[in-house]
Amino acid sequence: MKGQTHQRKTKQGATYENQTTGNEIRNRRENRKKYMNRHTHNNLAAFVTATLVGAVLLGRPVLASERIEQVARHRLVDNIYEYSYVISTGNDAYHRVGVHRVVQEQRPRQPRHSDQAIFLAHGDFWNFNGAFLRGTSSPDSLPVFLARRGVDVWGIDFGWTLVPADTTDFTFMRHWGLQRDIDDLEQALSFARSVRTQTGSPGNRLILLAWSRGGWIGYGLLN
Repeated sequence: MKGQTHQRKTKQGATYENQTTGNEIRNRRENRKKYMNRHTHNNLAAFVTATLVGAVLLGRPVLASERIEQVARHRLVDNIYEYSYVISTGNDAYHRVGVHRVVQEQRPRQPRHSDQAIFLAHGDFWNFNGAFLRGTSSPDSLPVFLARRGVDVWGIDFGWTLVPADTTDFTFMRHWGLQRDIDDLEQALSFARSVRTQTGSPGNRLILLAWSRGGWIGYGLLN
C-alpha cells in the first residue's frame, strides 16, 4: 500500500509538472506572439516613416526654387552654359550666397544628365568667376575643361562677395566669420544636389575642390 501510495503521488506529481510545463510553454508562445506583433508593428511604422522621409528628401528639389532670388544663364562655348543663382540662406537681405553651374546642355535650358559632379569653393579676394572662370567666363577655364568631359561643375560665391560695393555700414557683419562661410557652403551644396535631382541627374555626393581659405572652410564643414 505504501509503495502504491508513493507511486500514485509520484504520478500525480508528474502530472502536475507536465501541466505546469505545458502552461509555461503556452505562456511563452503567447508572449512570443505578442512580441512579434508588437515588433512587426514597430517595424512597419519604421518602414512607413523611412518611406515618408525618403519621399520628403526626394521632394526637396521643389523647395530649391523657393530659395532662388536671381537666376541667369549664358553660353560659354559650344553647348556649355553657365547658370548663376543667388539664393536666400536666411531672413535678411545679407543672408544670401551665389551658386554657379557650368554644364553641357542637351537641349536649350536642359542640362545634360551627369553622374559626375564637382563643387568648387574659392578663397579670399575673388568670387567664383574671378577664381575659376578667369574673371571673364573664359572658354579655356577649368570649369569648361571639366564640362567638356561630361562633369557637372558647381561653385559658390560666399556671402561676403555679395555685399554691395557702396556699403558703408558693416555692423551687420560683426558676427560673420568662419562658421558663417561653413554654413554658406553647406547650403550651397544642398542646393546643388537639389537642382541636380530636379534636372534629372542623381543627387549623390559632389566632389568638393577648394583652395586657399576655401580649403579651411571645406575642412570645417567636413568636421
